[in-house]
Amino acid sequence: MQYQNRKIFKMLTLSASILAILNPGTSKATDVDWITVGDGFWDVSANWSSNPNLPGQNDDVSIDVGGSGLLATISHRSGNNTINSLASQENFALTGGTLTINNTSTISAAYTQTSGTLGGSGDITVTGLTRINNGSLAGTGTFFANGDTQLNGGSLSGSRTLQLNSAATWSDRFDINTGTTLRNTSGNTLAITNNFTSFGSGLIDNQGILSKTAGTGTTNIDARLNNTGTVNIQTGTLSLRGGSTSSGDFNVAAGSTLDFNGGTHNLNNINFGASTGTLSVFRGTVNTTGPLNFGGEVILDIATLNNNDAATLANYTQNNGTLGGPGNVTVSGLTRINNGSLAGTGTFFANGGIQLSGGSLSDSRTLQLNSAATWSDRFDINTGTTLRNTSGNTLAITNDFNTFGSGVLDNQGVLSKIAGTGVTRIDSSVNNTGTTNVQSGELRLSSAFTNQGTVTVSENAVFHVSNSNFANQGRIEGNGTIQTANAASSLVNSGVLSAGINGTGNLSIIGDYTQTETGFFDIQLGSLTDFDKLNVAGDLNLAGTLRIFSLNDYNPLDGDSFTIATFDDGVADLSDITGVFSNIVWAGFLPGVTFTASYFDHSIVLNASAASSAVPVPGAAWLFGTGLAGLIASKRNRVSVKS
Repeated sequence: MQYQNRKIFKMLTLSASILAILNPGTSKATDVDWITVGDGFWDVSANWSSNPNLPGQNDDVSIDVGGSGLLATISHRSGNNTINSLASQENFALTGGTLTINNTSTISAAYTQTSGTLGGSGDITVTGLTRINNGSLAGTGTFFANGDTQLNGGSLSGSRTLQLNSAATWSDRFDINTGTTLRNTSGNTLAITNNFTSFGSGLIDNQGILSKTAGTGTTNIDARLNNTGTVNIQTGTLSLRGGSTSSGDFNVAAGSTLDFNGGTHNLNNINFGASTGTLSVFRGTVNTTGPLNFGGEVILDIATLNNNDAATLANYTQNNGTLGGPGNVTVSGLTRINNGSLAGTGTFFANGGIQLSGGSLSDSRTLQLNSAATWSDRFDINTGTTLRNTSGNTLAITNDFNTFGSGVLDNQGVLSKIAGTGVTRIDSSVNNTGTTNVQSGELRLSSAFTNQGTVTVSENAVFHVSNSNFANQGRIEGNGTIQTANAASSLVNSGVLSAGINGTGNLSIIGDYTQTETGFFDIQLGSLTDFDKLNVAGDLNLAGTLRIFSLNDYNPLDGDSFTIATFDDGVADLSDITGVFSNIVWAGFLPGVTFTASYFDHSIVLNASAASSAVPVPGAAWLFGTGLAGLIASKRNRVSVKS
């Protein structure tokens, strides 16, 4: 039995020896040392203590030339080699092939990679300069760059992490592929010094300072950014195309741009500091939590910006996309809405002027105009939304267009159609407590219109309320045309109707005119040929008060008459008038001047009677304002009705 065991042992030993000869790289090895004094190549076996074999997958490789302190450079230029670990006191260069390192390793001098692949599961620490010009940092371990780093090309692949623990520059394309991480540690700076595109859907974990310091063009980064440090854009454009999550700082210098371009970007309590550049949201989605304060211009284009807290911006331009969220937005400078949707539930305060040339309001968003505004093309005011023009502000319509939606246009200031000889149609309901001016073309309101302010219509212009009756509780004046919805619709005046603007004029109504008991029809008399006239292409239904004012101290002579209204509904009937003025009052005339009205089938004629007097009655406005209106001569139901 002992002999047989010895025989088996000898056979196993012989077999192991044969396997060692046939597969020298897999044999159990001791440390393998670099034995050449000076530079050399990895693939030359004479450089190794394992000669004639190269270091194998279980070998711990040591490179230390020693000597006078001059560093040698060991280059891996070809082949596919695997080792357990590497401890190098010399410069190491990977210029080709693949070197796989599966355990913790150190390079105490410089590391340069111009091609090839560094792989394996081992962590690698480089104390000196790391220079990546090309090739791939692959595998699963972490590459600790404790000295300065230059990224001039190459890539991360596998699940490799490149951790920058000292100053780094990034001058050309360096791809950060899926599953990999480029980490810039706290207190460290990674400077982007050129324009390039970095591909790959890995991660940039910025805990320190990431700065674009040079290149007036665009640097595109496809990797996702996790920013808990600071990102500075000092020149050109930094375009983040893979999404991001940030709770750190962004600083965007004047003339430079931070571009969120694709992916989802979550900005959590971001501090933009004294940024005066441009924040661009182009494609993708940006979600903000916490206040958003930006001192430059925000541009939204083919993207979604969900603002979940208060935002204060210097300037805002929307070319497309959607501004959503519950947060209020305040813009101190110019706002330009060219397309897209202002959505969400908050209020958008345009404090520095606004240009509306497209787009819409959606959800329950309110757009409040607190400074001069122009409206040049279709801008829809959808259900649940409000476009508010505040008191003292002017919203100028500068073109002909149709705007759709059943929201609310709340005009507290001045709404003026100042250009465009055609039709501007507004489908939303309109509440007017300010002034609505139609100076050119036609302003057509196709939904409910409530007027408690002033409507002024210039000569040759048309104010058209095309939805049922037009209820006026404010003031309507002008030399143009008021048009109701159709022949059966009426302008119902419970306020003031006055022809002319700052003088006498002719005001036309297409449709019926109804004056309620609380309504006033104001007429100015300047001479026998210069007085206000109302022309109605419809029926008259009268009540309320006719007020007559002297213009430029004019006093008619006894027997003078003035045709102040004509009306005809176009139907062959006996009369187009129902009712009479309940009161006729006048002011500014000599005390002996009195007036009566004659009502005909298609006209109203004002008749003057004059007695001798030298003292004129004070102006009506002064009398009304001081409570002396009772001094005005008044005739209640003193009329002459003629057929």
